[in-house]
Amino acid sequence: MNSSQYMWSDLLPEGSGIVPIGNVIDVADSHFPIKAGPCGLHAGLNGPGGCSANHAILPSVRSCYLPLSASGVGALTRYSAVVGSMVERAEQVARELLQDELPRRWEHVQGVARRAALASPLFSVDDADLLVAAALLHDIGYVSRLSTARFHPLDGARYLRAQGFPRRLCALVAHHSCAYREAELRGLAADLAEWVDEASDLRDVLWWADMTTTPDGKPTNIDDRIEEIQKRYGPEDLVTFFIRQAKSELAGAVERTEERLQAAGIGYIAK
Repeated sequence: MNSSQYMWSDLLPEGSGIVPIGNVIDVADSHFPIKAGPCGLHAGLNGPGGCSANHAILPSVRSCYLPLSASGVGALTRYSAVVGSMVERAEQVARELLQDELPRRWEHVQGVARRAALASPLFSVDDADLLVAAALLHDIGYVSRLSTARFHPLDGARYLRAQGFPRRLCALVAHHSCAYREAELRGLAADLAEWVDEASDLRDVLWWADMTTTPDGKPTNIDDRIEEIQKRYGPEDLVTFFIRQAKSELAGAVERTEERLQAAGIGYIAK
């Protein structure tokens, strides 16, 4: 265990009766101080009382949080207090599909999930769970056995639908990071149209998280991210044409999200 990682027992006051969720939390990656106290999740987000499980909470955010340190995600994500919650299931699916076959993609989606978790206080508990789950799952369509259309947003969404994930999550994956423009170039616009791009604040945050995370899961800025994509694929690749076309829309989502984060007093790391 390195100097930035602590057991929950080190963070929670002795005799508090707090029940740990998981074992280890990486404080350096969480971007938040930790404290113990009642959560408002089971009594309404703004209601009195607390959670009978005495979960650990973040200051000023009245809801339970779950560390995903066991998977390497490292950030705190809202916890729905339901066994087999959406984030937990999403992490399991993404790990099983990506970790061995596409380890760099696995690093990337974990980084995107960290960014999404950072922005999760902007949303309700359910929407925060949905956001982080979509971040973990957005690139599973690159896995060879899922790649039937050879277009990862579409292939990922189809797989998730077959696995019974919520339609809204499937749509977020299908339309992540301006996918409709690449679908047009690939002749797959009609297929992608099965899912609607919700064009919401939550969708913007997912795009922001993806476009400010390197392939290795580290924070970056959108200009460097787009430049890296073009270099990786080369000047004649369809993906390079797509990213050039999509740049203004992607930048808009990033700018709107960072304005919301600043207005909410949420710090974020940019290269």
